[in-house]
Amino acid sequence: MIIEHIEMEPFGSNCYIVGDEITKEGMIIDPGAPPEEILNKVEYLGLKIKLILLTHRHPDHTVALREIKAATKAEIAIHSEDKTLQSFRHFGLSNPLSQPLPTPDRLLSGGDSIDVGKLHFLVIHTPAFTGGYLSPGGGCCFYRRYAV
Repeated sequence: MIIEHIEMEPFGSNCYIVGDEITKEGMIIDPGAPPEEILNKVEYLGLKIKLILLTHRHPDHTVALREIKAATKAEIAIHSEDKTLQSFRHFGLSNPLSQPLPTPDRLLSGGDSIDVGKLHFLVIHTPAFTGGYLSPGGGCCFYRRYAV
């Protein structure tokens, strides 16, 4: 399994590129920014990105989403309770990247499976980070399964 970590400024958020060494299929988790750095690393690793996973909807995890989606044509997946993605303008910040974000292609729930190449992951719902008083939100963790 290929795992590459990129720490994204200015918030220190984490982006991961995960790939199958055999099939060369991969996924990007939380494309924070800048998109060029992520795409250059993907090219260096020789991966074909099939999926863009979002652990939650905050903008420091989605800033490069539009560019990564356009470049890879990969499916975007996020938990159903976080399906309304937030841009920086939701936080009152002025940012040229605060245009509307792409709509997710796949809505996840706890217990779902994600497959990339021969790699298999379990979706674990970890609410409370993005929600409000009435809704706990849709944060997710992804646990690698060794057999399905």
